[in-house]
Amino acid sequence: MNNKVVNITILVLLVVFILFRVNTALKQMNSKEEQISQSIENLPAVFSGILPCADCPGIESIVVLNEESFEELSHYQDRGNNLYQVDGTWTLTGDTLKLYRVEDELHKAFVYSREQIKLLDRDLQPITGDLEENYTLDRSPEQESIRSRHSELQDEGVDFLANGNEPFWSVQINFDGQLVYQTPGSETPYPFSEFEEIVEDQKTMYSADNMQITIIPGYCRDSMSGFLFTHKVEIQTKGQDMTGCGRYL
Repeated sequence: MNNKVVNITILVLLVVFILFRVNTALKQMNSKEEQISQSIENLPAVFSGILPCADCPGIESIVVLNEESFEELSHYQDRGNNLYQVDGTWTLTGDTLKLYRVEDELHKAFVYSREQIKLLDRDLQPITGDLEENYTLDRSPEQESIRSRHSELQDEGVDFLANGNEPFWSVQINFDGQLVYQTPGSETPYPFSEFEEIVEDQKTMYSADNMQITIIPGYCRDSMSGFLFTHKVEIQTKGQDMTGCGRYL
């Protein structure tokens, strides 16, 4: 009889212990899920910095997390106007951010926090050594604000935008509508149907009676905002030759 009581007591204690561990695990899972959702609620999230490079001064890098996709831009310093772009999807599990080119093809992984991401090695382990602090990209509210404005322009029908400084100018193009050329104090719309498209090598030119625009893919960083664009832009209009940066939306 005593042995029976002891066995029942042990069984009850074992069940209580198991329930306790299950409850603790569920709380930890819920806590992680809440942490993830709080970390990514404000998108797009833009992280930028200069990563180490084996044979160049550094790699200017930008990672943009959108709702269902990511965009990575990389520029190898002192190698001309190169600009490499990678697009794909991303997942966040705990504090591990994974970027995929295509489904199940891992591109890069980072340790994620709200204010920065830190590159992991191919085995998803932290990079150690003298340069380990240099594998961090910091969040950039300024670039997030610019991208949010670009998204608004895209919603308004803008397909391509460009701007330059000193002299200040901007161009917004709706390929099915019009091209709007702006300078401080003036705005001139042109029906885009009036422009002839000319493609030479990687250059695309749009030419009309009073304006010609040349769009060239490559590294172009705005001299005032620091925003990294994907194209160089040249404009000839009213006897002026101007240069700036642009991107397709």
